[in-house]
Amino acid sequence: ALKKTLAPYNADKYGGAPVLGLKGLVVKTHGNATADVIRLTVFQCAKFREENISERIREQIAGD
Repeated sequence: ALKKTLAPYNADKYGGAPVLGLKGLVVKTHGNATADVIRLTVFQCAKFREENISERIREQIAGD
């Protein structure tokens, strides 16, 4: 049951997560990441950049 609950949060599937509180885009990947996970993170960074994710997060936090 725990594996099923945590499956959507599997870092191997998504790469990394954006780090909040910084002015630029920073994506943190687990230190034990495989080459495939690093590759996913690079693509994820490109997608975050295209979607202006840093500004969108900043606006949501500020309540704009």
